[in-house]
Amino acid sequence: MIKLEVAQSHQRLQRFTKSILFNKLYVMPSWGICSSIRQFQSDRKVITTIILASTPTMYVGCCMYVPDHDYSVQTFVRKSYRRQGIGKLMLKKLKQKHPLIKFRAETSSMKNAKFYSDLLTGGKCPSH
Repeated sequence: MIKLEVAQSHQRLQRFTKSILFNKLYVMPSWGICSSIRQFQSDRKVITTIILASTPTMYVGCCMYVPDHDYSVQTFVRKSYRRQGIGKLMLKKLKQKHPLIKFRAETSSMKNAKFYSDLLTGGKCPSH
């Protein structure tokens, strides 16, 4: 059973960013998620929402909304938990919190591009 937790208050966002870093919910420390967290921790309020996905024993994924970033939605799911609908759950929850959000499927990975395209545009090419 996957549990989703949402943070939008500054205090909760701080706690969630620490959990993301401690649990290594990112691909590489130099990529978008960590970069956004570093900006947030240095008092630049760039993150408005974080969603953490967990099992009863561990965190397995995160989704962040960073409105002023080129990649405004940043998502990560641990490799062993992928293809189980966790990314979709987090993005749908994010869409509930921010109904006017516009998604773009921009990624260097064809698998990721297909995931975002299918989820967010019903399988049609997204418009920019």
